[in-house]
Amino acid sequence: MKLVHMIKSMKDYQKNLFAGLISFLLVLVFLIINNNQTYYYDSMQYYSLSMSFFGGKHSEGFSLFNYPLYIRGITFPFLLFPFNALSYVLFGDTFRGWWLLISLFSGLFTVSFNSIFKYVYKTIYLPIPLILLLVIFYGLFLYPLSDLIAVFFFVYALALIMTAYNVNTQTQIDRHKLTVKQLILFIASGVMLFAAYNTRSIYMFVIPILLMILINNRKVFEKSYLIPIAIIFGFFLLGSVQGFSNLHTMGVFSISTPQITWDDHSSLSLAVLRGGLLLNAQEAYVSADIPVDVMTYWNNSGLLMLQAEDIGIMFLRDFLKLNLKYPIEMLGVYTRHLVLLMNPIQGTPYIYSYNNMRFVYTLFNYSALFIVSVYTYRSYLNTSFKELMKRFKTSSIHKQTCFFFLIALIIPILVSTPVFAEARYGISLWIVIYGLLCYVINIKKEFIEYKKRPLSYAILYILGFAVFISLLTEIYANNSANVLLPILRLL
Repeated sequence: MKLVHMIKSMKDYQKNLFAGLISFLLVLVFLIINNNQTYYYDSMQYYSLSMSFFGGKHSEGFSLFNYPLYIRGITFPFLLFPFNALSYVLFGDTFRGWWLLISLFSGLFTVSFNSIFKYVYKTIYLPIPLILLLVIFYGLFLYPLSDLIAVFFFVYALALIMTAYNVNTQTQIDRHKLTVKQLILFIASGVMLFAAYNTRSIYMFVIPILLMILINNRKVFEKSYLIPIAIIFGFFLLGSVQGFSNLHTMGVFSISTPQITWDDHSSLSLAVLRGGLLLNAQEAYVSADIPVDVMTYWNNSGLLMLQAEDIGIMFLRDFLKLNLKYPIEMLGVYTRHLVLLMNPIQGTPYIYSYNNMRFVYTLFNYSALFIVSVYTYRSYLNTSFKELMKRFKTSSIHKQTCFFFLIALIIPILVSTPVFAEARYGISLWIVIYGLLCYVINIKKEFIEYKKRPLSYAILYILGFAVFISLLTEIYANNSANVLLPILRLL
């Protein structure tokens, strides 16, 4: 009771920091209990890259130029290195460095997520979104992979922008002067945006959304042109680290990550698109009890299209031709990928045993999607475009920015749909869904609404679930191990 009273007596920022501390401790305890000391595939690559800064061929000690020429951006490995070094000093090994980093980032995520929504919607000072991530995507906390880190960077960037808005926009005047503190926050947000892009290049597609946010500032701030300048400065400030690394390894100063082009002039990106036509999904298994190292779920329609057009090595013109010549079939390919991204059921990218809780996960995922979809339709899609624009223009700058933020986080999953699905690719969508469920949607009011027309909503829920399940079972049945993988097993 004393703890509850103490929390209630806290100021808002203290409650937010306390929620961040709980998140930090929660993830750290989870990692200590699991005690994972083995990394696989991509996670092992990131760990190795983080250790490459020390003792390389250019220096016996630490050097930025020890980082090899590689397709993965330097930001995440560069950030992980000091945590590995700290782990070695404290514990005598380096694998706990990831534990420290992701625990800290999880605490910052909770603080940032609250900061984004608190100016617009109801505020909760409980780490519920973080707990949902930990339950559904627990493997991304166990292994050093880019997906979770990149989306955290993006959340931090938007939190900094929202905080900068709130520095001096409380008074009711037409336009506000930008302060030095605000400009520093905008520069910091630019640093975080580059970190997100450099960690997962798919975030470059959110830049148009960012520009919309910046353009929207001109009526709020005097000299609003300084805001994009500050953010771009921050972007290139961190980008210079990648730039100097590229200058050393390639002889060219460029802030983009090195790209792979093979001798046949095809690129990694197009090879991945071709893989998306051949496969619906791919899962990595790391248990001796499972007969395959990688479970692939074949996409027969994509294979037939490639055979019909006699496409071996894919180029951009081939991909565009397939979309124009077979629009319905390609739409089917994208839909199957999207359905898989909307149903993360394994929890980890490296699977020890096939999850017996798959039906529970599927039911939860579908129910969350259903609640968010019904709310979105009733609140926005069932309203005229003219009325929506009127509501948008009269809303606060915080609400407008929050709207752009949610849209921006949906873009990575849309861009991912041509690629074969891995559950971790859909994490940005689920952060949006958890944000809507925790901050925006009043669940109690939603169920009151359902009670007004229970039969209609029940039929809609059941029909939607039937379609969802039918697509999933068809995908799972066509697997490379040629084994039955039921979503629900009662005996």
